[in-house]
Amino acid sequence: MNYLKILLSSLFVIFLFGTLLGCNSSEKSDIKASDKPIESTVLAQDSVSIAYDVRGDGNITLVFIHGWCSNRTFWRKQLDEMAQKYRVVAIDLPGHGESGRYREEWTITSFAEDVETVVEELNQERVVLIGHSMGGLVALKVTQLIPENVIGVIGVDAISNVESESQSDMMDRVIAAFEADFEGTMYAFMPRMFSPNTDSTIVQWATKSSANADKAMAVSIMRGVSEIDEKDLLSSTSVPVRCIYSASDDPSGPQSYIEINKKYADFDAVFVDSVGHFLYLEKPKEVNHHLLTLLSEIDSLSQ
Repeated sequence: MNYLKILLSSLFVIFLFGTLLGCNSSEKSDIKASDKPIESTVLAQDSVSIAYDVRGDGNITLVFIHGWCSNRTFWRKQLDEMAQKYRVVAIDLPGHGESGRYREEWTITSFAEDVETVVEELNQERVVLIGHSMGGLVALKVTQLIPENVIGVIGVDAISNVESESQSDMMDRVIAAFEADFEGTMYAFMPRMFSPNTDSTIVQWATKSSANADKAMAVSIMRGVSEIDEKDLLSSTSVPVRCIYSASDDPSGPQSYIEINKKYADFDAVFVDSVGHFLYLEKPKEVNHHLLTLLSEIDSLSQ
């Protein structure tokens, strides 16, 4: 599972070696919301409440899907700008943010069904799914559920090398750490998911928000990652898949993903320098520019 491969690899490095992720980032950003969107809820297939909000208008609807233990407010630097041209929907997946927290079984498939429920509730026909990290994998799953509605997927530091193998020993260590002390472990690793020069108020806010996610959900999702066939998931996607990655000097890093993933889908990617995993919080203007460019490309391809 792409997001959790990134997460687990990062945590493993942190716990064993204390290495900081990312490079320097000079772009500063505050965490202020602008005009209030229209907020609503809908019941999932298992009757768990799904909170979401809607803003803007346009003939394409963008559905923003947050990553593991994040929530829809993480996208606030994207939502208002995108709403100037598109209809924009931001979802709190169950177990996150303002959505319900009781579910018998937590899976990527159930998250995808939650997104499907919101899209159908709003009766949207031309949808681009934008997912950070785990949200990118959820987006790919949604394309299987409602292929007639989705015209493209954009992953933000998501959908990595689908041919890479999971490392079970590493996963077991990380899961054990979260089980033993969920909040403490979250506070230990979240700052290291950002570049060192990121505004500390952003890091503190993101860390506190992530530590508030549902522990049972978080651990269950981590345990289920090995059951997902990412190659099959990407191969089954008939729409263009584009990604915005945090650039890396590692030859096996994001720059290498393009040629690998092109074997399985209409895939391409762009890169942002000197950022960590939460690049859309660290350099929102650059990420927004890439989003608008990729959205224009997807729109053209869907005609």
